[in-house]
Amino acid sequence: MLCRLRLALLAGLLLGLGACTYGGNLEDPFVQKFAWFSLLNGDDLRETCGTGAGANPDDRYRFVYNARYTKHVRVYDLTVGPDGSGTLLSRVQLPENLSRIVIDSPGDLLSPWRWNSATTVLTAQEVSQLTTALNNSGFGQEPPIGRWLDSRAYYWIAVACTGGRMVFNAWSYPSDRYDQISFPAILARFDRTGIAMPPPRKVDPSGRLRARGGLSAREFAGVDFEVEVGANGLVGQR
Repeated sequence: MLCRLRLALLAGLLLGLGACTYGGNLEDPFVQKFAWFSLLNGDDLRETCGTGAGANPDDRYRFVYNARYTKHVRVYDLTVGPDGSGTLLSRVQLPENLSRIVIDSPGDLLSPWRWNSATTVLTAQEVSQLTTALNNSGFGQEPPIGRWLDSRAYYWIAVACTGGRMVFNAWSYPSDRYDQISFPAILARFDRTGIAMPPPRKVDPSGRLRARGGLSAREFAGVDFEVEVGANGLVGQR
């Protein structure tokens, strides 16, 4: 019975992985699962980017580190004010521990999917250090169009509304492009969550569906997915 409950929760949460538009509330576990594709694509940033009515005057950046989706995910949101200073919201999610579910309270059912978060105020100089490292990592260059990013592997996505326009890029491991990036070290320096950033490692495709967390490979297969990189955003998922 407990196993069926675990699988039903996983299947229900992941069935709509990309079905909704992300509105900025990552603290809602259901929003995270149902709108993950939208979050990665920066849809909420795109809605207000530009010079039209309702546009957000601040530069906004999002960095996502996928260190095997079911094992370790980090999301950084940076808002830069007119004076160049910024606020960095760091969020980390570790493996879901379904044994923590307590049936007595509906709110407790969501506890395994909540994020560890911390906010850091950055000076204009610190913001410049981060954005310079991002640009030196090829942020403004053409992304790897047509590349499929596997949730079971390691990759970074960066998306931003800066200067009134959207910029998007992605770096998958292992690759020469990934070897050149320097912004993760800057993010780690400003991260106040207290949770270390795991280094990337090559994942053997033949072992990606091995048993994990006490569930069989077949039972866990539903959490594996890929997203496709386009010219200025994600253009597909499977």
